[in-house]
This record gives sequence, C-alpha cells and structure tokens, in this order.
Amino acid sequence: KHTNNIDEIVKYAKRFYKEGWQYDEQQDLRNAIRKYSLAIDLLPNFVEALDNRSLCYMQAGAFDKAVEGFEKSLQVKSYSFLALFSVGKCYFQLKEFDLAKDRLEKAAQINPSHPHPKVILKHIEEQ
Repeated sequence: KHTNNIDEIVKYAKRFYKEGWQYDEQQDLRNAIRKYSLAIDLLPNFVEALDNRSLCYMQAGAFDKAVEGFEKSLQVKSYSFLALFSVGKCYFQLKEFDLAKDRLEKAAQINPSHPHPKVILKHIEEQ
C-alpha cells in the first residue's frame, strides 16, 4: 500500500480476493472475510470483494456489517442487482422494512423476472 505502485497494489488485492474466494468455497467465513478485507484495504472500491465479504457476513448472521458493505458497493455500482437484493434482504432481517422495500423494489426493476425480491416484498406487505 505504501509503494504507490498501482500495479503492485492491484496484484496483491487480486491475490487476497482469490484467497478469500477459496476460503469462501470451503465455508471458512472467518478467513474469507479476513482475506476480502485485505483486498478492500488495498482497493476500497473493489466491488466484488465488498459484495463477497458482505455475503459472508450475511451467512454469519452479521447483517449490520453486511449492510455496511453492500451500501458501500452500491456507492460504486448503484445498479447492482446482487447488492440491491442482498442489502434489501439484510434490512428485512433487521426489520428495517422501509429500507428493505426501497432496495428490493430497485432490484426488481433491474431484474423483473427474478422471483426473490418479489417474495420478500410480499412478506414486507404482510408485516
């Protein structure tokens, strides 16, 4: 990070991301989160690392941390179906129904044929 050589920074960030992916595949969420975090420390706008780390947090039930990561990802890539749907799902788990509805409606606009946002939106209406 202190080299100011962007090629080196990208190289290491990609390596940490791949290592995180490997841990993720093994369901070793703690080490996956650690590796994704190292990639994000080097490249704060590394959307794939942000999203994957947030998905790990979701799997671990750390919905607040997942929300933080997905919202940061959406600052970089505002129309990501994955991030919008996932953060909506997290807000739903946190019983933040207005925020969940907003994100899930946006996800449904991006991919109208995907059934999952509609299912959760229906649950929100029932609340």
